[in-house]
Amino acid sequence: MQCQIKVETIACRQCRSYRACRVAEAVPWAMPWAWRSPLRRCAKRAIRDGYATLSFRGTQTLEIGCGNWDYSKRLATRHGGQWQGVDIYPTRLTRQVMTPGRLPYPNETFEIVLANQVFEHISMDDGTYVRTIREIARVLKPGGHLLSNCPIHLHGALAFCEGHLAEILAPLAGNGFTAIETVCYRQDHTGLAPARAGLDYAAGGWIMARYRYRSEPDAWARLPQPTRDALARLPPTAYQLKSAYVMDIRATRE
Repeated sequence: MQCQIKVETIACRQCRSYRACRVAEAVPWAMPWAWRSPLRRCAKRAIRDGYATLSFRGTQTLEIGCGNWDYSKRLATRHGGQWQGVDIYPTRLTRQVMTPGRLPYPNETFEIVLANQVFEHISMDDGTYVRTIREIARVLKPGGHLLSNCPIHLHGALAFCEGHLAEILAPLAGNGFTAIETVCYRQDHTGLAPARAGLDYAAGGWIMARYRYRSEPDAWARLPQPTRDALARLPPTAYQLKSAYVMDIRATRE
């Protein structure tokens, strides 16, 4: 069956969280009060809107990378469903621990699989991302739903940092999903000047970008000197700096 991909963008002014975001628009993502930041509010809106498309009643739900956040569990069980959480390390919510690219469940076990802010952290260079998508399709029942959301132009694997949506979605289209809908929260994903971005360096040479939701005139001056030096050494083609946004992925297994 041919896979259909639909892409939708929700402009800030059309979002129900718009007024709250304006109050907090200068708060960066990576601060102790990050839950107040507009980008984090985008993620919460994506999660709530995505959940509203699902019926949890009588279903088996799996959440990948659940950590210690029990919102999905409370929602599923409140509506008469059963919920299981799995992560790569034990948490107070997990019953089992997974290894990257492998889910410890039988075939066709779940009607719903959730992955909130997870996909961008999965390695794409060694095939782990593709194997994870295949595993999700394997444990989903026919007609089951995958719901994921992830930040674009923020951090994680290079495809997510640079916003290569085709590379992110292709494994879904090629591994048993017939209907894929993406909803992008925020309208303006335009380029940012280097003075409006800070770069973090992770082990193994990964470059992970953390961007401001809104530009700040003195952002460059407040960056640590080593970060400014590293950013200045990057060739012009190393990054096309863009403002970050949140993408919701909703897919149905054939």
